[in-house]
Amino acid sequence: MLLIISNKTYVFFIFLIGFFLMFFGLSSHTYILKSTDNDNVTKLNKFKSSSKSEYVVILHGIFVNAYYMHSLASYLANKGYEVINISYPSTKYNLEEIANFVEKEIKKYVTEHDRTVNFIGYSLGGVVLRVLFNQYRPQCMGRVVQIGTPNKGSEVADHYKNSKFFGWLLGPIIKELVTDQEHVKHLFAPVDYQLGIIASKKSRNNLFRKLFDGEHDGLVSVSSALLEGSKDNCVVDATHEFMPFNRTIIEQTAAFIEDGHFKPNNKPRI
Repeated sequence: MLLIISNKTYVFFIFLIGFFLMFFGLSSHTYILKSTDNDNVTKLNKFKSSSKSEYVVILHGIFVNAYYMHSLASYLANKGYEVINISYPSTKYNLEEIANFVEKEIKKYVTEHDRTVNFIGYSLGGVVLRVLFNQYRPQCMGRVVQIGTPNKGSEVADHYKNSKFFGWLLGPIIKELVTDQEHVKHLFAPVDYQLGIIASKKSRNNLFRKLFDGEHDGLVSVSSALLEGSKDNCVVDATHEFMPFNRTIIEQTAAFIEDGHFKPNNKPRI
């Protein structure tokens, strides 16, 4: 679905989500989703050498938790994957500390090392994956999808990096998401894996539009999301905050995890 909302409704909705997640706890636990339909697992592995389903590790973005990614996680589980939907403390630690936390969570749940492990990172989660791959790779590395990830930083972080309020709200991570990446570039692994990138060129949120020169999703520009070495890219119309619920994005993510390419209805761009 593509949500079309006014700025006032947008602000109210975002603060409502934030309050709800803070009330119920940002640090909700990692959880596993598996398909109960054996036919799905059979279809998934029809052309694969292994008879076991593949893992998919999902990382959410900043200021939310694993439940924010449930629509995508559920869709993939119904496709036959074993989904590990990880919650991590996005507003408490820096990139390196978050990557260490995520690595420990993965090792708890990826117990069968002969099974392929795929990865999906939404927003900050995609940046965390790049740091993670600098220190950890599963034995059977699968495909990786980034959704709305500020690979080259965000102009919004540039604008608010010295704000005491946003520093309190978002933690140390805000200063690592600026467009000047010189102080964090040593953390990132080279893209020597199959990476698919989904970016958005049209936002229904105009709160930060004056901070961008080119196409953007409200928080991340298309040029920032695209990364050298990616295997395939696609650009959609979706406001950043609602990308995990967008049907097109969910289907495109599943398509890349399955065969390493996005569907042609959203033409890739470099």
